[in-house]
Amino acid sequence: MEKKKIIFVCTGNTCRSPMAAAILKNLLNNSEYREQIEVASAGLVVFGRQSATPQAMQAMREMDLDISDHVSTQLTKKMIQEADLILTMTQGHKQQVLTLEPKAEGKIYSLLEFSLEEQSEKIFDISDPFGASIEVYKKTAQQIKTAIESAFPKIIKKFFG
Repeated sequence: MEKKKIIFVCTGNTCRSPMAAAILKNLLNNSEYREQIEVASAGLVVFGRQSATPQAMQAMREMDLDISDHVSTQLTKKMIQEADLILTMTQGHKQQVLTLEPKAEGKIYSLLEFSLEEQSEKIFDISDPFGASIEVYKKTAQQIKTAIESAFPKIIKKFFG
């Protein structure tokens, strides 16, 4: 069976999406699905090859996760086409991905939109901690972790019935 591919998308691929990918990979590593799902992250506006921000690395270290080997990746149309599920950090990111590849409709959601049980009128974005304090990064990391833990059963159900 071919691996399912999930891509997390944010702006620069140095904070939110690498943290999200690390959190989901960790959940998968502790599950029976670790060999069946591939997790990646990418950004919509990536400038060269950059590592995760020091604050993102620290926030992940405090969750016993290591993203020190992360290198930012520009999202491409091919990546969108090959993905089975795309989870963005904001509704704006989702719209930008759909502009790049309109056929992604149906497999792209903002992370909070996908993880929330009830679709409220207001779908909240995970705001960008770039340039903020370590405390803001830790809050963002926790928000992402909570959303992914909530989304995990839905991801499994979506892929494996």
